[in-house]
Amino acid sequence: NYRTSIASFKNIGEQLFLSEDSCSLMQFIFWWLWMERFESNSHQQAILFTKMAESFAMILLNCDKKKKDELFLHFTPCLCQAVYCVFCQAFPNSVKRFHSYSFLQWLCDCIYEWTLGVPSPIGCWDKWPMNSLDPTYMIDQPVTISTRDKELDLKTSKMEKDLSAQLLKMGTLQLNRSILAGKM
Repeated sequence: NYRTSIASFKNIGEQLFLSEDSCSLMQFIFWWLWMERFESNSHQQAILFTKMAESFAMILLNCDKKKKDELFLHFTPCLCQAVYCVFCQAFPNSVKRFHSYSFLQWLCDCIYEWTLGVPSPIGCWDKWPMNSLDPTYMIDQPVTISTRDKELDLKTSKMEKDLSAQLLKMGTLQLNRSILAGKM
């Protein structure tokens, strides 16, 4: 029975993470954050924020009611990682900027506040499989991230690398499709 519930949860989780609404939410968040950080445009950000809210509402409405709380414990951290992946993929020459404590905490805080209504746990990203999330570190080497007080040396498991590679592929493909279709 335990194995059946894990398989069921995994299937529901994959449907949630790979849904069109989730992919749209990830894109809208990426572009809103990019504008907020690098090229402010309050009119476009207001439009993106409305689209984010609509996508998130659709995710909530279409989510399995019995597993909603459990799913959203995993959805928000995965969404943070997916958006981070898109930043690294879209701007590989600027990737060192994205390794900073302030950028990672800011990204997570925004997404946690929008999806869960609370700030992210401090340093929640320090367990991310950075080798898989950042295309400049796809080679099997540890990633060092600068924090306020120390350097973190992050190593990842094969399972984390595989999941992150899937998130990166999903985010990049969806972003490319939208740009080519003129939706962004």
